[in-house]
Amino acid sequence: MKRVMVSVILIVGLFFCLGFRESPAPQMTSLPEKVCRVKWVYDGDSFECRDGTEVRLAAVDAPEHGMYGAEAAKQWLRRRIRGKVVVLRVVDRDRYRRFIAFVFVGVNVKEARRLEQTLNRALVESGRGWVYAHPSVQEYLPNLIESQRQAMAAGLGIWPAVARLKRHVVGNRRSLRFHEPTCSSVRKMSHRNRVVLTLWEAFRRGMAPARDCQPLRGFTE
Repeated sequence: MKRVMVSVILIVGLFFCLGFRESPAPQMTSLPEKVCRVKWVYDGDSFECRDGTEVRLAAVDAPEHGMYGAEAAKQWLRRRIRGKVVVLRVVDRDRYRRFIAFVFVGVNVKEARRLEQTLNRALVESGRGWVYAHPSVQEYLPNLIESQRQAMAAGLGIWPAVARLKRHVVGNRRSLRFHEPTCSSVRKMSHRNRVVLTLWEAFRRGMAPARDCQPLRGFTE
């Protein structure tokens, strides 16, 4: 009887340890890989390689042309990759046929492959951009959102300017997008997914501005 009790205790203990162990960061080694040298940097989240490959950073977004922080984000990216060899871990292609990728950059290909820090995450950590959710990058979002919250708390990059925009938006819990309250897309949104938030809290939750109705109106240089 004692042996049975000891076995049960050991099994329960093992289950407890496995069940509550912190999940490791998702690995990207299984993603398709491409190596290229950067020719042009278009903005804070996209660039072109010398072989004509066009790339957009996966899971992140940067201010568009004319928005506050757009030029700073572009210059940030340019300093880090223009003329350099990068390793792309490709997750998807967009409607413009650009590769959507996590990007690694080092002094050479071997070093870039060895690095754990992606350019995508570095952009968010610098406060030059924000998390942009998509089904193809779902498993990488928790770490990126945590990096974004740290940048927000530290007042890096665009975040002091965002904090000054005292307004409310309507967020979608499912898509992780937020909208201008008067936008027609809000009326089509399920009540179950709809939530009214301050702009700051929407970003803290990992939501990104929807492409329609300009939820970041007035966010200019």
